[in-house]
Amino acid sequence: MGNSNSLNINTNTSLPNPVSPILLEAVKFDKTYTPVPIVESGEKLVDIEEILSSQSQVIFNQSLTSTGQKRIFVLRQALIKPLLSVAKEFNSLGYKLRFEYVYRRLEDQRRMYEQSVADTIKQYPSLSKEKIIEIAGILVASTPDTAAHVSGAAVDVTLLTLDNQVVNLGAEYLQSGDKSATNCLDISDEAKKNRQLLCSVMDKYDFANYPYEFWHFCQGDKIEAKVHGKDHAIYGPLIFDPETKMATPVSNAEKPFDVEHLFINFNNSN
Repeated sequence: MGNSNSLNINTNTSLPNPVSPILLEAVKFDKTYTPVPIVESGEKLVDIEEILSSQSQVIFNQSLTSTGQKRIFVLRQALIKPLLSVAKEFNSLGYKLRFEYVYRRLEDQRRMYEQSVADTIKQYPSLSKEKIIEIAGILVASTPDTAAHVSGAAVDVTLLTLDNQVVNLGAEYLQSGDKSATNCLDISDEAKKNRQLLCSVMDKYDFANYPYEFWHFCQGDKIEAKVHGKDHAIYGPLIFDPETKMATPVSNAEKPFDVEHLFINFNNSN
């Protein structure tokens, strides 16, 4: 997502775009994990940048967030050990992880979701408001309690070789569309093999992949609970203060982000 503070919405499209079967499948999947309850463990957030950088070869994306702030590389404490094992294993195979996103501030999550809604309105102007909101939520979670990054329970990662060559994963990070789905068939054999490697190593250390974003892996949140057949998640959304290192739970975390202002000029009544 860009760092602009303006949302670009244009619904003056004459021909409707069909929604792909993969997107419809993703909407159905999202509805299966949303009801998973959270029993918060109270586990603290720990800075992973220094720990991983001192013990393995990794790279952290230092670009500014959607609200123009520095990224915060903290995760729940129990995830540090398995993540370090992941990083070391990739190093032994000739690769290193590039951490695109780790913890996400609530205001960044809200901003990114607003942009996702705006983009979806532009791409699918013939769809109903309800469907637009559902599709927008595939790439960016629409509620705090489904946003694993806000919970400190997820990492977005891509791969580089040890000499910093980009590994072909079939699509760009945060690229919307069918090619972002982990098992997409419309990518090269090389990209399929690389995605399989990424997922197999992450899975070995109990990180679940969100099936519609090849880069997103989580543990302890609603998605991981659903994928691994658990009856509840243990990490809910937190507001983290990088100065004090303290975190507080997000109130009304199940309430969707308010995007009504994006539909003011949207007249579709489907």
